[in-house]
Amino acid sequence: MRRVTAFLTLSFALLIAACGGSGSSGASSGGGPGDATAGRTFFASSVCPTCHVITGVPSAVGQVGPKLDGIGTTAATRKPGMSAEAYIRESIENPQALISPGFSAPSPMPPNQATGRDLDNLVAYLVSLK
Repeated sequence: MRRVTAFLTLSFALLIAACGGSGSSGASSGGGPGDATAGRTFFASSVCPTCHVITGVPSAVGQVGPKLDGIGTTAATRKPGMSAEAYIRESIENPQALISPGFSAPSPMPPNQATGRDLDNLVAYLVSLK
């Protein structure tokens, strides 16, 4: 039993480590418009694909977080009165704000996986996924 508990604890710790520390660059922009192409590049080269799936991004094969295909459309339906862009931005900055249906709380995703211009670009890319 101790070995199983130790294995599960180690597995969870490795998952958290893999999802942490994006190494984001760029100054904080305060939520300005981003570049979707740069956002796709950021997504593919970050730790995001470790947990999330996006069809067409070969590295995005994770099974821990929600599949992000169509998030640009579904995000606008998650919180009444909140735009898709605002929802996606909030979800990256504070993953505990709203847990996606079918996933348990608390979210294992650490907050602020992207900041500044990287965040703007990532949000623009995810909003473009219709």
